[in-house]
Amino acid sequence: MFEHRFVSGHIAGNCQLALGDNSAVLIDCSQPFCANQTIKNISEALEGRKLERIILSHSHYDHIAALPQLHAAFPDVPIYAHPYVINVLQRPGALATMHRLCLTAEKLFGDAFKVCEPKLDCFPEIIPLQDGQQFPFDDGVMTVHFTPGHTKDSVSVDFPDKGVCCLCETLGVKRPDGRMHPCFLTSCQDALDSVDKIESLGPRNIFLAHMAQNFTKDEHTMFFDMSRGAITESSELILRLFDEGKDQEGIFQAYSDFYWNDGYLAVWPYHAFEINSRAAIKAVLRDYRGQ
Repeated sequence: MFEHRFVSGHIAGNCQLALGDNSAVLIDCSQPFCANQTIKNISEALEGRKLERIILSHSHYDHIAALPQLHAAFPDVPIYAHPYVINVLQRPGALATMHRLCLTAEKLFGDAFKVCEPKLDCFPEIIPLQDGQQFPFDDGVMTVHFTPGHTKDSVSVDFPDKGVCCLCETLGVKRPDGRMHPCFLTSCQDALDSVDKIESLGPRNIFLAHMAQNFTKDEHTMFFDMSRGAITESSELILRLFDEGKDQEGIFQAYSDFYWNDGYLAVWPYHAFEINSRAAIKAVLRDYRGQ
């Protein structure tokens, strides 16, 4: 058996629990403002199972910032992430940005919660992962795949014996209007390569970040067409705007007009959208126009 639970206390943060007959693995840790509710959700969903490990899909605040609180609640659980995550957490500038975004999210979404303060100066020890590394899961294995593109340190988790793959944001997330939102920030080509890598695993039930929804094995082809199409559409828009003579500010405004949706406001601060969009624009212009 395999069961997927979205256990984040609020959908603005990602925290997913993969449950087998006997195994339990947590993917991501959500945000500090809803950490108490996230811990409660995890504890209830475990139903007596032991939490075996925590896997961090990447180093963004909405996936990692509540790790200190979760580590305090589950102190003996080992924590794994891409080696670059450890690098990010040693950079004062990255931590300052993370702290600022946590406070913004708290202001927007924290009224219904007994808010936990960000504790970004006390992250616990993180064990570096290797691409293709396997861990036991029930009577089979789970495999970690490096899937860069959203960030340099993005990873996805495959459960081949269960026919399930939990994806990082590199391959996109569903928009409020039902379309796929492109989420590459560091490299468009890396993102396309990551799509190919996950598609080559074969049909899977696919779970996306920030969502309780999934794509079934029967929707395998449709999902990868949507993912690849969103990445390509985004990069082509940026290149067309650049070739029309727009500067980066003009490109961002047009990009925002095309991609921002007020339906995001319930889960995603506009400031975070702006940071991500500007990073995507820079990545495309660097990769394809030498800017």
